[in-house]
Amino acid sequence: MGEAKEVKCGREHPYAAELVARERLSKAGSEKDVYRLTFDIGDLDYTCGDALAIYPKNDEGEVESILDMLKFQRDLKVEIHGVSYPIRDALIKKFCITHLPKRFLDAFAQKLTNWSRDIFTKVFCGDNEDQYSLAELLARFPHIEIGCDELCKLLKKIPPRLYSMASSKNAQKDKLHLIVGAVSYQNFLGNTRQGVASYYLTSRMRVGDCADVYIATSSFRLPLDASADIIMVGPGTGLASFMGFLYEREYLKNAGHLVGRSWLFFGDQHRASDFLEEDELLRLQRTGALDSLDLAFSRDQEHKIYVQDRMFEKREELWKWLSKGANFYICGDAKRMAGDVENMLKRIAGEVGKIKPEEIGGWLNDLRIANRYQKDVY
Repeated sequence: MGEAKEVKCGREHPYAAELVARERLSKAGSEKDVYRLTFDIGDLDYTCGDALAIYPKNDEGEVESILDMLKFQRDLKVEIHGVSYPIRDALIKKFCITHLPKRFLDAFAQKLTNWSRDIFTKVFCGDNEDQYSLAELLARFPHIEIGCDELCKLLKKIPPRLYSMASSKNAQKDKLHLIVGAVSYQNFLGNTRQGVASYYLTSRMRVGDCADVYIATSSFRLPLDASADIIMVGPGTGLASFMGFLYEREYLKNAGHLVGRSWLFFGDQHRASDFLEEDELLRLQRTGALDSLDLAFSRDQEHKIYVQDRMFEKREELWKWLSKGANFYICGDAKRMAGDVENMLKRIAGEVGKIKPEEIGGWLNDLRIANRYQKDVY
């Protein structure tokens, strides 16, 4: 017999990572539910800046409701890529039931009467498309008949969600940390929707359960020269990657390497309730792994203060760091924060660095090319 070929862990062959700890980082009074999750990843290897890709599971109660509305037996079998699954398991683990693709909507509309189709088009399509779930649609049109095989052909596969790692392989070994905020919102129907992955991780998973994961590599990296200074801007859960950076630098420093300075700008709503990883950040300051820590808690005073405001307050020192070769990193919200921080960086380059307005774009692009300006935004 020939040797068994080792299957490399990846998107098609995920690793079953055990959840070994979950700790709430946001405190009493916070408007957010943010947790640190610790997974045992065994021998999986990664580099600081990579992401952990997780296949979430759908809410079992929602799946039960769908099966009841469709009058499906729980052990009814469906075939996916040559493997047979009970329909209940398939809807929990394999298919996206919270956002429906256009092919599903088109096929569903054909099953409706003209009158119902008009309602369907007005309520569930157009600007509202992709904002409702299968359960919501079936509840509104309860008499539609869809076969098991047809349903599975029309639904899209549940995609993995990527989370920035808040740990270092060198420092935390086989334990990997994530910082995850539970997502909740109201859709256009007025129903409360919960993030599939975030609630799976923060509420439905139990310590001891396993999640299917793989390592998603990234170009978001610490400088190859550990002696280079780094400036990190990461409000909210954008702190995650930078915890990994700081743990790696602490490890290198303890191993006798020459390690550059580290400066973190962190912000959230209230210091008393939203200072994520406060104890660890203060410990990293005491050990010298974190040289400078600037905080911006937007709602602790009458006028809101954000991380970019703290950057402007420290603009002279920040420019000195950049002038001496520091790397600049942004991690977190892509919609507003990343743009606001970049605009402030340009402003500082103009006002303190005396770079001409027409040259600032080129200056920033040069930093990008040299990998001295990196963003991990979502």
